[in-house]
Amino acid sequence: MYDWWLRTFSRELARAQGAGDLRKELAPEDVAASVVGSFTGIQMLSHVTSARRDLHDRLTNWWEQILPGIATPEALDRLFPAGSPELGLSDGR
Repeated sequence: MYDWWLRTFSRELARAQGAGDLRKELAPEDVAASVVGSFTGIQMLSHVTSARRDLHDRLTNWWEQILPGIATPEALDRLFPAGSPELGLSDGR
């Protein structure tokens, strides 16, 4: 499962880099490893501390911290750390 996530994230991050959304000096494979590892740890911490009740808030906080370091300034205006409005996840649930 983790190998699949790493491959998928690497591919999508390379695509984002080609579109000018991922900073050009970053290696998509390295960002993928950080994202997958961090995401896994956040899920585990949320599970242990709150039976995942705070998972959305933890992930939103994490994305708010990580996106400025990996996304281009132009892309930041189009990204939603709390979730895409189309999915109804941006209301802070």
